[in-house]
Amino acid sequence: MSAIKLTADSGGGTVELKAPATTTSNAALVFKLPVADGTSGQALTTNASGQLAFSSVAAGGASNIAFNAGYGIDFSATSDVNQSSELFDDYEEGTFTPTARGHTTNSSPVIEGSGKYTKIGRLVQCTLHFSAENGSYMPSGEYFQIHGLPFVADGTHIMPGPGMNYKVVFNSDNHYYFYMPNNGTILWGYRNISDTSYQPWSTNDWDNTQWYHSNTFTYMTDT
Repeated sequence: MSAIKLTADSGGGTVELKAPATTTSNAALVFKLPVADGTSGQALTTNASGQLAFSSVAAGGASNIAFNAGYGIDFSATSDVNQSSELFDDYEEGTFTPTARGHTTNSSPVIEGSGKYTKIGRLVQCTLHFSAENGSYMPSGEYFQIHGLPFVADGTHIMPGPGMNYKVVFNSDNHYYFYMPNNGTILWGYRNISDTSYQPWSTNDWDNTQWYHSNTFTYMTDT
C-alpha cells in the first residue's frame, strides 16, 4: 500500500495520504485538484470523473441537499418485501392550467381554470379551481372532461366524489365521479345510475353562465 507523507513546516508531525488496498475493478484513479482554494465553509467534492472542487454543502439548514439526476435517498437497507423501488428521487411543487371541455370539441372561448400540484416520488396531489365560468362556451351534447393535468397517469384512477360545484346540474338519483384512464392527463366525468351501467356526465349539465368547480385528488404517475 503506497502513501504520500508530508512533514509539517514547523513543530514536528506529518500528514499522510494513503491509497486503498485496491480500487474498484483495479481502476487507475486520478484526482485533479481545484484551481482555487474556495471559500469558508465549503467542502472538497467530486464530479464523479476525478475533478475535485470546493462546493457548498448542507450544514445546519443553511443550504439544500442536491442529487444528480437518477439518484435520491435509498431505503433499500430496510429490506421490505414486494417493493418495486425504495429510492426516493423526486419532490416538486408547481402549477398547471386545467381546461373544461367536451370529449371531442374544446370550449370556445377556452374555459381555463387554475391548478396546483405537489409531487412526492410517483404520487401526485392536485387541487384545481374553476370560478364563475360561462358554460355557454361548452359544446352541447358531449361528455364533460377536464384536460391538462400535470403528469401522465400510471394505471386507471377513480376520483371519489364530484368535488365542490355551484350551478352545475345534478340528478339526486345518480352518483357522480371523475375517471382518469391509464397513460392520460384527462379527467372524464361520469355518473352511476342504480342497477344499470354508468353514463358520461353531459356538458349540458355545465351550461350555466356562472358555474364553479373545485376538486382535490391524488393519482400515481410513471415518472
